Amino acid sequence: MISFEQVTKRYRSGQLALNKVNFTIKTGEMAFVTGHSGAGKSTLLKLMMLIERPTEGHILINDVPIDGFNRRQIPQLRRKFGIVHQHHQLLSDRTVFDNVALPLIIAGFAPRDIGRRVRGALDKVHLLSKEKQLPEMLSGGEQQRVGIARAVVNKPPFLIADEPTGNLDPELSAQIIQIFKDFNDVGVTVLIATHDLALLARMPHRSLTLREGKLIGSGMPLSSMNKSTITQDQSHTNAAQADA
Repeated sequence: MISFEQVTKRYRSGQLALNKVNFTIKTGEMAFVTGHSGAGKSTLLKLMMLIERPTEGHILINDVPIDGFNRRQIPQLRRKFGIVHQHHQLLSDRTVFDNVALPLIIAGFAPRDIGRRVRGALDKVHLLSKEKQLPEMLSGGEQQRVGIARAVVNKPPFLIADEPTGNLDPELSAQIIQIFKDFNDVGVTVLIATHDLALLARMPHRSLTLREGKLIGSGMPLSSMNKSTITQDQSHTNAAQADA
């Protein structure tokens, strides 16, 4: 379970990234975080792993408040999370197998266990036959699936993703989301940040909607939200992209 209680994050620059945000993601739930560019989605994910710390409020992981954790407690916390990025950050000079094995090598797993876990993770994302290839030999969708395999190879209870389909076409996006659903089906808690409203409108899962750092909607699938809210948030996204 992940809970935010009146969480505010203000950066040293004065930017207010999150403003008194409250929500709970239940154990075994799959949910989405959506909102315009700059709404606070990435900050919210970083706070869960204490990459950033809240300015105010409390964050609880499995009923344990983590906002007061010291440096020695943070590595143990982060081992609970598998992280999937929009830019998969694979090492170009290492094979698919070696990229997926990296978290296990860092954690000190035995070689036999590394081989078993890596091949099991690659099999789940349908890339077992590609284990000896370099990332540049793979398509964009395949590279993202390698990133997912690397995120789950240590069997974390939480899987979070920051815009994992941002660089993919609709067909590949649907394939990637299905992989997340497959992990959720076996009990992994999944939280995905995205501004792809067309994708979310087809999903039956709960969406947490941020606007300018405030949580303006939660507890229902985006497909059941008021259409004017969806359109307004899409306008924010389009405007931010135009400014960029």
